[in-house]
Amino acid sequence: MTVVGRIRAPQLNRQQRRQKMDGGMAQSCWLLVTLSLKGILAGDWSVHLPSGPICAVIGSSIEIPCSYDYPQTSNETRGEGRPSAQGGGGEGGQKYMVLSEMWCLEDSRCITARYVYHSDHIFPDPSYQNRVQYLGGPGSKVCSLRITDLRQSDSGTYVFYLITNHSTEKMPEQAGVQLLVADSPSAVTALASPSRGITEGATLRLACCSPAEPQANVIWYKSTSDSVTHTGQVWNISKVTSDDSGSYYCQMQTGAKVHNSTILPVDVQYAPRNTTVSVSPAGQLDYDLPMILTCSSDANPPVHTYIWYQGAACLSDADKSFHQGRRTVATPTGSSQTSSSANITTKESGQHCCVARNRHGSQTSSIMLRGSRAVIPPLSGKRKGVIAGVFIGILLAIVVIAICVIRWYVWFVLQPVTFIIIHFSPFSWAGAQYV
Repeated sequence: MTVVGRIRAPQLNRQQRRQKMDGGMAQSCWLLVTLSLKGILAGDWSVHLPSGPICAVIGSSIEIPCSYDYPQTSNETRGEGRPSAQGGGGEGGQKYMVLSEMWCLEDSRCITARYVYHSDHIFPDPSYQNRVQYLGGPGSKVCSLRITDLRQSDSGTYVFYLITNHSTEKMPEQAGVQLLVADSPSAVTALASPSRGITEGATLRLACCSPAEPQANVIWYKSTSDSVTHTGQVWNISKVTSDDSGSYYCQMQTGAKVHNSTILPVDVQYAPRNTTVSVSPAGQLDYDLPMILTCSSDANPPVHTYIWYQGAACLSDADKSFHQGRRTVATPTGSSQTSSSANITTKESGQHCCVARNRHGSQTSSIMLRGSRAVIPPLSGKRKGVIAGVFIGILLAIVVIAICVIRWYVWFVLQPVTFIIIHFSPFSWAGAQYV
């Protein structure tokens, strides 16, 4: 009996441990499923739009299909980071509701001065008056938009955005959908988004389509190259640089026919760079001569005004808003339309710097000026007396020398000279005086 008891005891412990582990896993799985359901039921930020561009003809009507979702309740937590039982829509979870729904052009958050549509009817774009119909409703999760009597100026990227009563959480930025309006069914049209200039580092989206051939093969070219740069109806260029600036066009092939779109200009803008300060004349400087400082920079759009500072304002951590700057108008330099420069004239030594700025940022460059003129320290009273005595002594010596020279001149040049000639002979001597 004793042996049997010893054998059964560990078996019971294993079963108990297994049951405990199974129970823990079941609880974990149930918790995971519960959290997943909460996330699904609560919803998340999303906008569903066509993935490709919408192509239409002038004068026609189109409908942009759209639906959305958003977090309708808060995921509150209780205790040691565990989800609250009330967080997924229970009595304690805060419910959120849609306050505003809007359509705009190109802006990813619809922060704009004009709206294609706004549920609060604010800042309407007059060009869409009586041509736009919103097919959704507040909180309906339907956001489709109908535009009638299309114009070629309606081409662009249409973005849907909504605002809820959530105090902190906002809908993420939206890419939108591109609408291309062609002047005829067979025309090939291209569109760049954004269309009014793109900042370096952003994403550029090129779209090409034809109303008559929405599924035709599309090839993209850049005007500076005859080789194919991309194939496909949509071309996304991420992190664009200034090298991506240029003219683009798309080519559509339908059987044996080839149609090209119009030229699509792309201008990639960037903050000032390669900002430098130079001095003229170069080399050793003299405080008594004016120095010309030249500040040059490359920027798009180009810098129109340079601001000069001196001294402490040129320190790297200095707040230049507390210092008085000197503004100079820039002039274009070189063959590039993005390069410019400006000059100032100064006689002051020390650190000088210039700030090049456009709407995308700024860059600062500085230079240290050192002159060659020695600084003479002030003289003390004792040293002044010594120097005065030396000066007087030198002056008296000059006077004495001058008197001696004058007397010598009077004595030997202006006075008559007497010569005495003596002849010696064995018997007599004679003397004569000549005047």
